[in-house]
Amino acid sequence: MDDFIATPSDLRGARHVDKMAPVSPDSEGAGDSQTEPTQPGDLAQIRAELTQLSRRMLTREDTGSIVQELRAALREQLAGLRTDLTNLEQRVDEIETVVQDCDDQHRATEVVVTRQGNMLITLRRQV
Repeated sequence: MDDFIATPSDLRGARHVDKMAPVSPDSEGAGDSQTEPTQPGDLAQIRAELTQLSRRMLTREDTGSIVQELRAALREQLAGLRTDLTNLEQRVDEIETVVQDCDDQHRATEVVVTRQGNMLITLRRQV
């Protein structure tokens, strides 16, 4: 097992190996946004990169077509929502009608039951 697990004494003798690339004199100021390129090749490369970036940027026509597509999709979604809302309104109206009919029937039944109760009381008195 000791062959597979390194002990602290084994690690003391090991040298630390740096895996980073050595720093070149050209790259020392590369991260600075204040420095300007001094070689014409650098300017040409920057121009080429800017040209590529400008080609990838959205134009008014691109954004216009995207906006039109979004509007069309929203209209379609709204039309679906309106249809769903109309269907729900119809169902609620039907349910309200059924509930009203049940309520009317319940009240009528209460009146009949009350009358029958009064009639039973009267019959008991007579008996």
